Amino acid sequence: MTRPDKTSASILRVLAVILLLVCSYSLRAERLPIKIYTSADGLSTSASFYLVRDLRGFIWLCSRDGLVRFDGYRFITYRIGNDDADPAVYSLLPTRSGVYWINLNTGTDYRFVDKGEATTLEPMQLLSRNDQRIPLVNVEPLKDSRLPLFEDSAGNLWSYEPKGLDLLHEVDGGLVPELIELKLPGSPESDLRIRSFRHGSDGSFCMGTGWGLVRHLPDGRMFHFSLRSDGKPDQVSFFAEDKENRVWIARPEGLLVLKVEASSELKSIEKLSSRQVVIKAGRVSADGQPELPTQPGEAFTFSFSDLMRRDKKLGLDKIPTNPPVIWGVLAAADGSVWMAGTGGLIVYDGQGFRHFTEQQGLASNNLGDIIEDVEGNIWLNAYGGLMRLNPKGLVTFDQSDGLAEKRVHSIYENAQGQLYFVTDNWNISQWENGGFKTARPPIDQDEAFFWHSNVAFLDSRNEWWVITNKKLSRYANGSRIEDLSHSRPVAVYTDKNGLIANETSNVFEDSRGNIWISNDPLQKRSAWRGGNG
Repeated sequence: MTRPDKTSASILRVLAVILLLVCSYSLRAERLPIKIYTSADGLSTSASFYLVRDLRGFIWLCSRDGLVRFDGYRFITYRIGNDDADPAVYSLLPTRSGVYWINLNTGTDYRFVDKGEATTLEPMQLLSRNDQRIPLVNVEPLKDSRLPLFEDSAGNLWSYEPKGLDLLHEVDGGLVPELIELKLPGSPESDLRIRSFRHGSDGSFCMGTGWGLVRHLPDGRMFHFSLRSDGKPDQVSFFAEDKENRVWIARPEGLLVLKVEASSELKSIEKLSSRQVVIKAGRVSADGQPELPTQPGEAFTFSFSDLMRRDKKLGLDKIPTNPPVIWGVLAAADGSVWMAGTGGLIVYDGQGFRHFTEQQGLASNNLGDIIEDVEGNIWLNAYGGLMRLNPKGLVTFDQSDGLAEKRVHSIYENAQGQLYFVTDNWNISQWENGGFKTARPPIDQDEAFFWHSNVAFLDSRNEWWVITNKKLSRYANGSRIEDLSHSRPVAVYTDKNGLIANETSNVFEDSRGNIWISNDPLQKRSAWRGGNG
């Protein structure tokens, strides 16, 4: 497949934005391509603790009312255990061997062995004798077996205890732990406090502990990263490693991005190596692009003000009075990184940070867990509903984002990649930092434009041509769109100095830089060549 050239890519980009904008008439503000699932879709509850995707592609919700499965078409809720068991399911670990380990909120835990009947399990709606729900078929209570919390890339099951990691071995149908002691610098005995496991690169996995981040390599070596220099406890709970070996870690003040080595680059022969991470304040450019660490051991922090960027003129960059908290971090397959929390949804899309809230279509600004399905959709849970976001879908914009009018006449992209939108009443908007900045050149009250006109045109010299029924005005290259509102044209064209008629309809520039002008009502064309006017 050939790679499109820059011109073709620019055309495709502009066409995509046209599609986004033409859909915006009946919507308020920038709208994400989100589907919100509620009871009308068969979802029994919006109160879920945990989201997980199994190897068959099913999405599971651990909820207060049971274990919920989405198969791509419908939701089915299952009751775990007998009528006396806690209906709330706290977590689920599906393994590649087809065993599902189920942790109830209280009481006995269970496992379910998938023997092919997982797609035909009876739903909760079938009546049971007591509570109108039936147990999940073939669940087995765990009596003398440990509950695994994580499966690594080799299929090993892991749990933990205060002194270290537990590698779980199957013996007589149960899981027996093999303790791997883990004494981290600064931590007292019996105080490991592992809170989360996450897959890393090259078959490794990472653990968030009460004393920093620990990376476990396939050969058993471990590397500890201490994020505090004072030796005090420092809980790491929510994080993810991307394709560039950067670990994105939720922090109370915002976000920490840590660059780590690929497994093949780590030469230490010690069972456990520890290093103090040197952390620096991250820098974000005016257009929202962050500087990310490139060398192993580098770590940059970003505040919530850095993450929640919106055009200040629109008042969309304000941080809530209560400090936000990140509850979930996801490194997606396409290289983007998503963060969900109490301040809404944040994504690093490879260029910069973008921030989304209820105004852009979320069911709630208070988000919980976040996962990705096999098709690249992002799933979010909140008390406001379960959400599925399609990152490849269309995003719509309207006046709430800074556009002055609904109707868009023309769209342009300059050589610097800046996008401009010409709407009704000669308003010209520039897209910047998640919103639009708008300017309007001076137009006399008795002037008008034709309905099929492009109204204003941006040429390759970054000069604006403003079209009316009485004249055509050309404005000099300006570095800021705001300057257009009080600028005077450098030239005005009428039938007195070159135009066939005063009623200009459309302006176009060919590949040689010639400006072509169509005039109404005679539908004739004029040509302006290379500034020779």
